[in-house]
Amino acid sequence: MDEPKKYLVDNVKNRSEYIDFMDNLETYKTVLGEDAFDDISMLVKMREDISQLLSKIYGTSIKSYLKELLEDYHDDILIYTNYNYASINYSYDKILSFYIQEERMLYVPYCGLLDIDFENRVIIVYDLKEQYNDAYEKQLSSIEYKINKINLLKEKLNKLKTKKGSIMEMNKEIYSRYSIDRNISLFKTLIKTTLCYLIKKYRIKLLNAFDDLVRKDEEYIQIQIIQLKKLQEKTYLEIYEEMCNLQNEIVERLQVLNFKVEIKNR
Repeated sequence: MDEPKKYLVDNVKNRSEYIDFMDNLETYKTVLGEDAFDDISMLVKMREDISQLLSKIYGTSIKSYLKELLEDYHDDILIYTNYNYASINYSYDKILSFYIQEERMLYVPYCGLLDIDFENRVIIVYDLKEQYNDAYEKQLSSIEYKINKINLLKEKLNKLKTKKGSIMEMNKEIYSRYSIDRNISLFKTLIKTTLCYLIKKYRIKLLNAFDDLVRKDEEYIQIQIIQLKKLQEKTYLEIYEEMCNLQNEIVERLQVLNFKVEIKNR
C-alpha cells in the first residue's frame, strides 16, 4: 500500500467512530451468527448498488418529465439533473459573450434561471439583476474599447497606404512586421530595396507583398467591425429582461408540482 493510502487508512482506523463500529460489528456477528450476518451484508451492498442505480433513474426520469413539461422552451433552456435535483439554465447561445481586454478573459455572466429540489419540494429562482447590471457596464466599456481600436487601425491603414510607391518604405514595413530582431529587419530591407531598384521582378514581388499586407489589415478591421456589431446588437439589460420573463413563465408552468418558491441572489 502506498504511503498516502496507508496514512488515510490508519487515520480512519484510529478514530473512535471506527473502533465503535468494529466492536458493534463483532457483537452483531456473535448474536446473528455468520450466515445471517453475511446475508445482511449482501443486502447492504445491494442497497448501495440500487441507490446508485436509482440516482441515475431518478435523474433521467426528472429530466424527461421537465423536458415534456417545458417543451415550448426547448430552444431557450438547458436542463441538468442529478438524482432528485434539477437546474434550468438559459441556453448559452442566447447569452452574449465577449473578450475583456483589460482582464484578458472571455466574459460570460451566470445564466442559471432556477433550481428545483424535488426532495425538499422547493423551486429556487435566482435574481441576477446585480450580475447583469455589472455585465452591462463591462459591455459598454468593451464597446468603447473596440471603437477606439477600430479607429486606430483605420488610421494606421491610411498611413500604410501612403507608403505604396516608395520601395524603401514598403520593404521597411514588410520586414518590421515579420522580424523580431530590428538589425536583421533593417539589413534585409536594405538588400531587398537594392534588388528592387535593380531588378523588375523584385519590384513586382514587393508590390504584391505590400498589397497582401494592406489586404490583411483591411480584413482584420472588418473582423473587428463585425465583433463590434455583435457586441452592440443586444444589451445585457435586454438579455436580463428576457431571462426574467422566461423565469416567470417557467415558474408558472411548474406550479403543477405545488412546490414552494424561493428567490435568491446569485
